[in-house]
Amino acid sequence: MVRAGCEAGKRRAMGSLQKTFYIYGLLLLGSFAAFAFTDYGGLFGCFASIVGIALSRTIVYLFLSFINFSLSIAFDNFLRVDPVFYFYDGTGVSVGYLCLISTLLYCAIGMMDMTRRGGGRGLLVDFKFPAVSAGIFWPFAFVILGIAGFVFQSESFVLSTKYDAYELQKYPFLEYVGLLIAFMLQAARGSRLRRTFGLCVALIYIAVCLATSYRMVAIICSLATFMVICNGRKVGKPLLVGCWLGAYVGLTYISYWRIGIFEVSMENIFGYVDGRMDNTFTGVIETALIYTSIARSQGVIENIGYLVGALLPVPNSLIPDSMLYIVDAMQRSKFPGGGALAGFVIYFRYLYVVPYLWFIYIAFKRSHLGGIASGMYLILFITVTRWWLYGPYVIFKFLGVLLLIMMVNKFALAVGASGRRAAGVLLR
Repeated sequence: MVRAGCEAGKRRAMGSLQKTFYIYGLLLLGSFAAFAFTDYGGLFGCFASIVGIALSRTIVYLFLSFINFSLSIAFDNFLRVDPVFYFYDGTGVSVGYLCLISTLLYCAIGMMDMTRRGGGRGLLVDFKFPAVSAGIFWPFAFVILGIAGFVFQSESFVLSTKYDAYELQKYPFLEYVGLLIAFMLQAARGSRLRRTFGLCVALIYIAVCLATSYRMVAIICSLATFMVICNGRKVGKPLLVGCWLGAYVGLTYISYWRIGIFEVSMENIFGYVDGRMDNTFTGVIETALIYTSIARSQGVIENIGYLVGALLPVPNSLIPDSMLYIVDAMQRSKFPGGGALAGFVIYFRYLYVVPYLWFIYIAFKRSHLGGIASGMYLILFITVTRWWLYGPYVIFKFLGVLLLIMMVNKFALAVGASGRRAAGVLLR
């Protein structure tokens, strides 16, 4: 009887997966049709995102769906309302084609989300965090506080008279602190004192970054804190949708405050400035189009060199300028900023899609087993806005930092195990 019930449950689960697979298959076909026969590719992307929100099995794909919905609205604006750009000269691919590639990527990740194995509890946030030594808690906590102090001393607050958005220093290492926060909070488990202190440290760092206009750093660290605290807990989609909308509005206000605009209208919140849609999402689409234009004048060998530079899991400061695509691009054109992932897939002659989807596949498929794969899954979530909207290299640079942290953690685990063995000998 029990076996029969289990078998029936498995059949129902398989039937549900097959239906979801068919839905994403239809979305893939629909995206081709929208590109080939209509100018409604952006609206179709919005529809696909809503389907993704409803069907998402993981927190990663749910948040990606939120972001892709806003990106698709910007695509629709260029396709049907206002096809005017600031810097793009039209020599790359069309907006419709870029929208098609973006929607195809989104649906492909949705299929991976569908097959992802969690802990079997049907939770959105459910992965096995790598084994962490409690010994790393205090060193990591004080390092994070030290970095927060450095930012506090180096930058002016957004609302202060000394603040100037154009003089804001760029410290790429600040966003890697998100991984330090995640490991610190995981190391705090089992101690109320460490949990409380660790949460305070994370909130202090996030508050300092928000106050000094490091919005993306604050987002990454907030998501890292959320991921560790809510792992294995039931979190409803309606609550997350509400939190996302609240965060979107709050960060929109900060984006205007940082350039001296303190009277923010409802039009501004929806991304319009002087009657035109002009926000993060329109900017990353235009930047992506510019990159597709640059790729047409590059040789294959040169382009592959930039591809290797983007894949190397080390900071860009350690990579020769001849392997950094951004150095070449800045000499060729002006950019609004960022760059949608689909544009970089085209820029790298579609070769980049292989390592990218491989990274995502491994993270989704094996995050329930712990180890590096679960760290990769953590990276996908906390940097979801970065790798979908800003830079293709992000997840690989974070992977290098993850490996370094895991080496430190492994050493701490070995020292702890050695100490326990020594204590056992003494007790005998």
